[in-house]
Amino acid sequence: MSIQQLIQTHPYASGLAVLVLTAWAYHIFFITALPSEPPLIKGYFPFLGAGPQVLLNPRRFIAQSRAQYGDIYTIYAFGMRVSFVSDPIDGIPAVFRKSKQMNFRAALRKFYIKVLGFTPERADNYEMNKEHFDMIPPYLLNTNAVNGLTERFIRYLGADIAQRATTEGFAEGKVVDLEEWIGARLFYNSAPALYGEGIFDGADSVLQDFKKFDKDFPKALMFPKWMTEDFARARNRLQKVLATKFAQGLNDPSDFVKKRTEVKLLQ
Repeated sequence: MSIQQLIQTHPYASGLAVLVLTAWAYHIFFITALPSEPPLIKGYFPFLGAGPQVLLNPRRFIAQSRAQYGDIYTIYAFGMRVSFVSDPIDGIPAVFRKSKQMNFRAALRKFYIKVLGFTPERADNYEMNKEHFDMIPPYLLNTNAVNGLTERFIRYLGADIAQRATTEGFAEGKVVDLEEWIGARLFYNSAPALYGEGIFDGADSVLQDFKKFDKDFPKALMFPKWMTEDFARARNRLQKVLATKFAQGLNDPSDFVKKRTEVKLLQ
């Protein structure tokens, strides 16, 4: 039996065909960019939109979209419009749920709750959030602060390389995945530069958890919680490691982290 005969003789099949065609027509003709909206990427499928493309490879999708549409664009996925605003220097995207107005505070609150796992009460603690943002200019952007953090990073990196040269047989030569190896060195030495020595001691999965967090945070913003449980587990493991070390007492943290701890204790 051909598909045409099946549709003509079976009411459920014909009803489903009409529904699918209607959904596709709606997707093609009515899901369009609004007059004040950035370029719209709506994908190929009704309701799902560009969701499958994002799920398959979010990094590649964001990079390709930015190359084609520029630093600001909107995607339609799972019935939602989500706007991406990329930093023109390094391309890191900020993600906003489309609303009548792009409310930065609302977008930040959504990021706190869905990505960082904050409770609504913590996300709404305006005074603490303001204190944390106020720390960025003097402790992370000031020239002396940047120089200090760079010196700390170089000190930890030099010690790490020297130790690995002895234990990993560098003199005889060693084949490594250069991207993976350099990424691990940057991660494991920038962490103590910020938080102090031994911050990730005993946490074997911390790098893989960070990679999961870094790769999937756009999904966590856009999709329901039940679709991003792996992301939440990786984030929670990272937070548990840091919380445990904070509770035990940090060993020579940076000035930024000292101030951050002070702000948290005062609140």
